[in-house]
Amino acid sequence: MLEGKQSEAAIRLERSVDLLPEWPGSYATLGVFYYQTGQIAKAREVLQRFKSTDTNTGLDVSRIEQVLAQAPGGDQHPTTITPEARQQLLQFALSVADRTL
Repeated sequence: MLEGKQSEAAIRLERSVDLLPEWPGSYATLGVFYYQTGQIAKAREVLQRFKSTDTNTGLDVSRIEQVLAQAPGGDQHPTTITPEARQQLLQFALSVADRTL
């Protein structure tokens, strides 16, 4: 992701959800990635997938739902995110991993 290889990053993040479906951090990181790249429908899809798992125990996702509800509806082609946003996404992923693994 830091190298700007967004399509490769998406594949790897999706794979992390497939490999660790019980880990909420994989869903969170993938959802934020999709949100940051303007793929709102995919971010909503990840949230719905997360909500249908047993990992959802006790987590309040209402704020996430609210943000996604206010986001534009249609997906466009993924937008390129800035180097600063890529760095923030990496920091978010590391923080989620520290808290949930």
